[in-house]
Amino acid sequence: MSDVAEIEALQLQIEELRAQLNTLRIGEAVSVPRSQTKDVSLVTGIQEWTGEAKGRTVHEFFSQIETLAKVSGWTNEDKALIVKAKLQGLALQFLSGRVELVRDGCSYETLKQALVDRFSDKLPDQYYYTRLQEAAQGRDESAEEFGDRCRKLCQRTIRKVQDEEVQKIINEEADRRLLAAYIHGLKGIVGQQVQFQMPTSMEQAVKLAVTVENVEKHRQMVGGSRKVFANRKEIECYRCSEPGHYARDCQQQQSSRNRRKIQGHSYNSGSSNGREGQSNRERFNKSGGPTLKNTVENCRYLPEGSRPSGLQCFHCQQFGHLRRECPKLSQKYPNGQGSTYRSLTSSQQQKARK
Repeated sequence: MSDVAEIEALQLQIEELRAQLNTLRIGEAVSVPRSQTKDVSLVTGIQEWTGEAKGRTVHEFFSQIETLAKVSGWTNEDKALIVKAKLQGLALQFLSGRVELVRDGCSYETLKQALVDRFSDKLPDQYYYTRLQEAAQGRDESAEEFGDRCRKLCQRTIRKVQDEEVQKIINEEADRRLLAAYIHGLKGIVGQQVQFQMPTSMEQAVKLAVTVENVEKHRQMVGGSRKVFANRKEIECYRCSEPGHYARDCQQQQSSRNRRKIQGHSYNSGSSNGREGQSNRERFNKSGGPTLKNTVENCRYLPEGSRPSGLQCFHCQQFGHLRRECPKLSQKYPNGQGSTYRSLTSSQQQKARK
């Protein structure tokens, strides 16, 4: 009988232990009421706000303060003091001119409303509608940066209403408007690929645009900028119509530039007839032509009758021919002695002229 009694006592103890185990929860901490402490170390992370148009907006400034206030346990009085401490420039000047805002009893809501009314954007909503529709990706702007800019513009086009269902519909319309503006503003191959894929959400469009953008950057790094859009063998020069090179690398272009330099140096004085001079230059270049050191005066290969009219003969002082072609000199020296006239001394030349 004693053994049976001991067994029953043990069973009762086991049941009590099971009941106690069921009431216990593993990892449950005992809640001890304690006073909430304030953490002012995050105040240094708030940047000073000047109220200028190029900087942060007034809504971004107050949004940062309210977010840190929830983490650090700041009261409204603490937030008002922090706002006054972080104002600089135009914002501090505005605050100094309002006595009711400077006093210590000013509430945080009053201070916030006064700054929002003063420094909030005064432009109408239609202005941001137009900017969102005309948004285009910049030359050095990535797909993600362009998406962030479009989101910021879209946020300023959303109307705020009290009804949650109506606000939900307005937000959905804004999302569709944002997606259409973003796809339309993408440039180059990235924009073409995104339009072809037709994404259904802004996140999907940005992800696709970034992927295509990274692929194009990799192709440019590996194959070079010339091999991104066309194969070298498929390229045709539009100057000489020969395949395999660009017009800037065309050898025919380089030779034509050299010919133009020679022609410009040798024929600038020109003849009275432009077409005749051009035909003579073409024939002259085909025969080899002079170097850049040659001029019209000492050119021996220029055809007769195409001498520039601005040349003056040293023998008869007439224009239109050189001395060796002077008809008076040929009459004076009928036996061709005019060609040896060049070798005479100056005194002999004067006597010959007489």
